[in-house]
Amino acid sequence: MNKPRNQRRLLRFGLLQMAASLLIVSVTLASSSTNYAINFSQIGAGGGENSASTNYHLSSSVGQPIAGNVGSSNYRAHIGYRQAFGATTPHPTVTPGGPTNTPIPTSTPLPSATPTSTPAAGQWSPYPPPIFEPNIRGSAQAFSNTLYLVGGRPNDFNLRANVYYRNINSGAWLVSDANFPTPNNMSNLITAVLTDSSGVHIVALGGSSPGTQGEGGRIYVFTPGSPDTIVELTNDRWPARTGDNRPVVASGGAVVGNKWYVFGGIHLYDDGTIFVDNRTWVFDLSAPDGQRWTQITGANLNVPRGYIGGIAVDGKLYAVGFNGDGGSGNFTDITATERLDPLVVSPTWQLLAPLPTGRGGLAAYGFNTGTGTQIDGKIVTAGGNFNTPDNLGYIYDPTANTWQPYANLITARRNFGYTQYNGVLYSIGGIGADGSYLASAEQLLAIPRPTATPQPSATPATTVTPTDCANLFTDITGNTFYVAIHYLNCRGVINGLDPTHFGPSGTSTRGQFAKVVVLGFGIPFYTPSGSPDFLDVPSSYFAFLYIESGFHAGILSGFDLATCQAYGFNGACYLPNIPITRGQLTKLVVNAAHYTLVTPGTQTFTDVPPSNVFYIAIETAHAHGVINGYPDGTFRPSNNIRRDEMAQIVYTGIINRPH
Repeated sequence: MNKPRNQRRLLRFGLLQMAASLLIVSVTLASSSTNYAINFSQIGAGGGENSASTNYHLSSSVGQPIAGNVGSSNYRAHIGYRQAFGATTPHPTVTPGGPTNTPIPTSTPLPSATPTSTPAAGQWSPYPPPIFEPNIRGSAQAFSNTLYLVGGRPNDFNLRANVYYRNINSGAWLVSDANFPTPNNMSNLITAVLTDSSGVHIVALGGSSPGTQGEGGRIYVFTPGSPDTIVELTNDRWPARTGDNRPVVASGGAVVGNKWYVFGGIHLYDDGTIFVDNRTWVFDLSAPDGQRWTQITGANLNVPRGYIGGIAVDGKLYAVGFNGDGGSGNFTDITATERLDPLVVSPTWQLLAPLPTGRGGLAAYGFNTGTGTQIDGKIVTAGGNFNTPDNLGYIYDPTANTWQPYANLITARRNFGYTQYNGVLYSIGGIGADGSYLASAEQLLAIPRPTATPQPSATPATTVTPTDCANLFTDITGNTFYVAIHYLNCRGVINGLDPTHFGPSGTSTRGQFAKVVVLGFGIPFYTPSGSPDFLDVPSSYFAFLYIESGFHAGILSGFDLATCQAYGFNGACYLPNIPITRGQLTKLVVNAAHYTLVTPGTQTFTDVPPSNVFYIAIETAHAHGVINGYPDGTFRPSNNIRRDEMAQIVYTGIINRPH
């Protein structure tokens, strides 16, 4: 008798628990020495992770939790193409040999349940229900209105070889269909949300095991679907190794421009010393098989360390605190905070104001400028402190280069999974102040700005206020671009992530935007009589009609052959599932509106010179009042665009176009 998918998952989970209870783990450590030696002799004894046995203590606490939020600020860039704009599409898999275009059915909807309690603005509140069992050193991510908890461990002996997930707003935690093929390094792994031609994925970089360093360089790709899949990219292991060729456990990381930047690292030796790294690497999921990792030479952290809080805000990377050599030669919580702009020539890490207190095992969160909250452009931390976990929170202001106290967690915790989604911060599991392992979770709603403030991309227009449909989106009230969102929604141009949420801080894919621009500007529909014009846009694809119509009208185009081949297509491709950038979107709106092109004598934006491929389109859009830039004089054409900004540009382009 076939059981429903969720019943099968729960049954399998129960069997896994029974099997795990019989597992005996043998603790072994490699012996050697290396640079950046750190003395562990001062770590206190106790139960669990603070075992009185020195070797056991070192193995079971081999570093602080990886930044579970690594790359999560990029959730806005990977909102999940299957749900955005109400579209449901096949979700192709990713294979070790590179992206494929083989569709698999969409995932089964999560079961309904009592909605999760609404978080209080500006303070942490409970986020029920708890996980099935305690979880420490896991990594959390969120997209497509779903929260994922990857890896970690429930106790000192067993590792979690699967993924937990739940609906963001309601529902119980469920167990994924897929298991990691090499589950001996699921503790302290780090993750990122990345997109390629086959869709949105969680990429996991292997961590450590209780008792060993494990295979620190293994990298996996988790793809939600029916069934979920996890594959290992065997030809693209993380290249970082110690001087004596030992595996390094990855530390911090964050995503900028759909590329994952990983910095720092650690290797623990059984003589009580560790190797702490300072190198910076870049992972590109869309690069050819075996060529996905590169090192940014010269971009070394000023303070070598392991288990760094990594986050990206406004296109810059931040490395916050975590454990390492604090200058005394001891394994300690450190205060160091550094920043790197990865898009400049010869990027280097810059030391910033230190944290008020040393933080090991903390969470780091951040929203881009223009999100509409009081923490826009800032860094928020929560919890941490290796010796005695606490609940303290801090906020960093890049303009003032200062740290200040911020909202404290309800429960003191360290080494926990954390992420953010649609203006809400999440913390999941971890180690409590008494050393207990936690299954509880908390949430915090970032406080919206009390008054409208300038945001990038467009000047809010107030001349048209449609009243022909009710506003059902609860998350756009007070949004600077409310009029644009409402106007397009009332006319069937855009939909929400669900009936009551638009997801203004998320981003749009190229396929989704093709639908918006064709419907918004009334482009005539066109269906090719023969084969589709793009190899990656079959007739079954949800945006097939819109992409073909826009292409036939000369509004949009695909990529060159070299780019298509890099994505695994030996011919014309459109890459509908990758996020659309601010420059690309602006050009499409200018083309659709048929504006007279403008070429000014001097450039308007400091980062869009005449040599930029989108220079004329951006200058034209600016001259016609369609877009503005950021307060610092930049436009940031390569940044992925937010959904509310996208709505505003399309709306302004429509009402300002020539008649």
